[in-house]
Amino acid sequence: MTLLIELTAASSNLPSYLAAYDTNFSYNGNGWFSRSFSTGQDQWSAGVDTEGVDNNIPSVIMGIDDYSYSPGLFNGDVTSLTLGRNLEYDAGQDLWVQDEELIINNVSGYMPDTTTFAYAIYSLSHGGAVDGLGTFPGLTDYFAEQGTMQVGNLGLDDTLLGFGGQDTFVFQDGSAFDTVNSFDLAVDILDVSAWGATGLGDLSISTIGADTVISSSDFTDGITITGVTGLTAANFEFA
Repeated sequence: MTLLIELTAASSNLPSYLAAYDTNFSYNGNGWFSRSFSTGQDQWSAGVDTEGVDNNIPSVIMGIDDYSYSPGLFNGDVTSLTLGRNLEYDAGQDLWVQDEELIINNVSGYMPDTTTFAYAIYSLSHGGAVDGLGTFPGLTDYFAEQGTMQVGNLGLDDTLLGFGGQDTFVFQDGSAFDTVNSFDLAVDILDVSAWGATGLGDLSISTIGADTVISSSDFTDGITITGVTGLTAANFEFA
């Protein structure tokens, strides 16, 4: 299984975003389940209700199919997990909504409901602890367990982050000049197929200090891999 992580402008610098989310998340509890009478959609939400006035406090909404929760036990199928802020109830849709900032789902099918996931959700709703709460694993541990495919923005110079599992970083035509931190040379992949690159010969690759800098053939897009050198063709996915 691989988790698809879609960045937005708000989460363009993923390491900084996750750190700020943890720092500013002020809700501490088990969250709540709800079902839309109009659509039948199930949700689990955690955060501070804006009550109609934006509070800019981080929040989280889980999209679920036939989902239920008792302390330490999850049942059902998770379709998505979205981090955001400004949580509020939309009576028209009979749903909880937020400003969506980081969208997580599975590349194929439902998100795996593992023990790590259960603990990660507990940690997340109890203070936004993305790296875990005490001995409990966090969301970043779940990312490492499942592996990720990270898709950034167009033209925003994103900073992406390896989580210790197998991570694939997807770069678009027009992605601009992105950075990847904590790249694992043994398993991680840079997907430059959208650049039209069919091999290393279509890229410009140089080493600057401890970093590797990769540019598209027309030098309009680039990637800096921090703290890593010695990349080979095995670290790329080509067109």
